[in-house]
Amino acid sequence: MAKLQTFDIAKFVDERRLTGFNARVIILTCLVTIANGFATNSAFFAGPALVKAWSIKSMAVLGPIFSANLAGFFFGAAMIGWIGDRFGRKVALLLALTLIALFSFMGAFSGSIPELIAYRFLAGFGMGGVFPTVIALNLEFAPKFFRASAVVIAIMAQTFGSALPALVSFWMLATYGWGAYFWVGGILAVIAAVVGYLWIPESIKFLALKYGNSPQTVKVLHQLDHTLEIGPDTELIISTEKKYDFTPKLLFTEGRAIFTSLIWVMFICNIMTNYFVTGWLPTVLTTAQISVQEAAVAGFLFQIGGALGCLPMGPFLDRKGMYPMLAFFFLAAIDIASLGFAAKYGSHALVLTLAFFAGFLVPGVQAGINTLSGLVYPVAFRSNGSGWAFSIGRIGAVAGPIVAGYIIAAHYAIEQLFLFPLLPLSIAFVCCLVLAPRYDKLYRGGSSEKGSGAAPVVPTARPTPA
Repeated sequence: MAKLQTFDIAKFVDERRLTGFNARVIILTCLVTIANGFATNSAFFAGPALVKAWSIKSMAVLGPIFSANLAGFFFGAAMIGWIGDRFGRKVALLLALTLIALFSFMGAFSGSIPELIAYRFLAGFGMGGVFPTVIALNLEFAPKFFRASAVVIAIMAQTFGSALPALVSFWMLATYGWGAYFWVGGILAVIAAVVGYLWIPESIKFLALKYGNSPQTVKVLHQLDHTLEIGPDTELIISTEKKYDFTPKLLFTEGRAIFTSLIWVMFICNIMTNYFVTGWLPTVLTTAQISVQEAAVAGFLFQIGGALGCLPMGPFLDRKGMYPMLAFFFLAAIDIASLGFAAKYGSHALVLTLAFFAGFLVPGVQAGINTLSGLVYPVAFRSNGSGWAFSIGRIGAVAGPIVAGYIIAAHYAIEQLFLFPLLPLSIAFVCCLVLAPRYDKLYRGGSSEKGSGAAPVVPTARPTPA
């Protein structure tokens, strides 16, 4: 086969069919997000055992333990996102997993509440860094028709990982105590890091942009297609792409200001709604003549709905753009507003049904927002762009339960309480409505590097005699 004088990696990746290589990247990044999900939720499950082991008198003491990793997440998403753009997605991912493993193990040895809070905060740095790197890796290896779907599958795996600490409750808690949750979380992160080091490749687009025609770049290209003949003089390019020295200002230049601003607002509003519902749904329902057991089932159905709601979001983004997200926001507002009325006036079966669909819609559309945070930025600062979005989104994670607490303390009736999420969902709907046509014009159906500000030149591969 003739050696190529110029080779456009963006065109090559975008027009490929799905192969075993793509399946490997998706499966291995799913293992990473499963480990991240376990570590993220481990403290919630350890809480009751901690109360007993440390003779904690007030449940309020657990609040800082539960939220410490969210604070770390805020800093870690942006910091490790920056590392991903500067030193590589794989380097950033391994660093994130190392932080999770190290401080999960140290958390298992904690002897006091302040010590455990500190370790959870530091582990949160790694938890925040996982998503930007996983999103970038999948976006930069997947063909354009499956790009959003690949990301959503990896995100969905985090939901299943979040439920796995329940297994520790059944099998290990009685023997090993509350520390078992953090031991297992650390072990899973170590396994994911070893597997990632051995088998997760560095992003081909990052390598080409950063190092050009290097042995490492050519090695990954041959993993994608072993028949390629890339000579030492072949110029590797990414069409419509250029290099940047990242500063946060870049997120708001070259037409990106409206995408960055409104995606951040959607992050805050939807995550606020998510934490509002997940944090208080079981507790609030018990005030409406619903048993503790049924309230717990409602919370469980919300989580299951969330996992299933991720499934259609990838194909929707790939084929229909952002327009299906409008339906998710609209239906979520109706569903959650109906929850309070159903709890007071309807049947318990209706409450459980609405709880399931609230999960399907709110966490489901969040998978789409997460994916957008990587899709709309060029390769040169994709991890940074996604990392900043996840960091800003933590404002909603912190605000949701706090706002709900104040509203509940004001003694609103249950049917009034569940009307409050209508405000953030309505704001998110308007943001999505503004962005949807712009997203179709600039990004859908083409390379995610569109809109990056580079010249719109798409060179073709020109063979020369071998």
